[in-house]
Parts: sequence; C-alpha cells; structure tokens
Amino acid sequence: MDEKIGFLIGAGASYELGLPLVDELTMEFKKALCRTKETPYYKVPKEIEPIVFSLLQDNNLNYEDVIGRIEVEIQRCRGNDELYQKWNALLAKYLETVFFLLLERHYKNKTFICERLDLFKPLKEYCTKNPVWIFSLNHDLSIEVVAKYLEIDLIGTYKITNNLSYMVGMGYLFTGDYFKGFDDSSEVNDNFILINKLTLTF
Repeated sequence: MDEKIGFLIGAGASYELGLPLVDELTMEFKKALCRTKETPYYKVPKEIEPIVFSLLQDNNLNYEDVIGRIEVEIQRCRGNDELYQKWNALLAKYLETVFFLLLERHYKNKTFICERLDLFKPLKEYCTKNPVWIFSLNHDLSIEVVAKYLEIDLIGTYKITNNLSYMVGMGYLFTGDYFKGFDDSSEVNDNFILINKLTLTF
C-alpha cells in the first residue's frame, strides 16, 4: 500500500511568509468592515443589522468566530428564503474581505516572501512519489505561492454546498537555460496550466 501523507496547516505556516495571525487579522477585518459599513456594497440589511453589529463589536470574537456565527444564522433561516439569501450574501462579502486583506499583504510583502521561500524546500521531498494532501482553513495564497516556487502541481477542491464542489488545479514550470538545448540564443518561456471544474452529486 502506498504511503499517504497529509499536512494540516494553520495560520502559523503563513506567518513565516509575513501573513498575520488571527488576532491581528481580526483587528484589520473588523476595522475594515466598520469603516465601510455605510457604503452600498457593505451595507447590512436592516433585518439582520442588530445581530451583525453585535458580532463585530464583541471583542471576544475573532474573525473566524464572526464568520462561524453567520454560518449558524444561515442554517437557522433555511425556511425563510429572503433572510437566507441576505445572510449568504453577507457571508460571501465577509469572506471576500478576508481574502482581499490577505492579498494586500501578499502584494506588499512580495520581497520578504521571496526571501523566505527556501524554508519550504523540504516539502518537495514529500511530493516526489505520491500526491500529498493539504488540509487548511487559511484564506491566503501561501500554499499556491510555495507550490509555484517548488514547481509542484496543485489541485484544490472547495465545497460550496453538500452536493456541489469546485475544483481548480494549476501547474507551473520554470523552463530555464536547460530548455535552450545547444543554442544559448534561443528564447524559452515558462509554462503554466490552469484547469477547473464544478462537480454536482446526486
């Protein structure tokens, strides 16, 4: 039987690449939402406004707790289509906010990240024979960045609903001088492939 290897990755792994831990990200998350709460895109519907603002003002809740409480409210409103849609829309916007906050960090820390990618080189040894499973709730792109740097094909599956999932896969090849063959004047380009699909089960 082939050995199966999996990594459970938390915020600490991303911290090595300059990404924030939960407390710092929570502060940025709540500050961003409070600053934009009156804008048309982020304005909270009146029906759910009291619950949402109480979550954002609770200092005992981090951003993951807030998102988790919203997911609970979604389940509670399954019989009310209007509220169900409003809670789902809010959840999508708040997840998007987390992603954009982390994406900004990636962009601003690009030099720092590049300097520290060598720390992840040992991971490639685990990927030479069999696929490696990575389990993570992180919202950043650290796994994708490391996979590109190490030239490891990466496939991610995201569960949208109980019977609907989205798969995206990518592979990157740094061609380098080797692919010029015997002609140093040859121009070669790096190769990149991206695949994606939706899977609906019955």
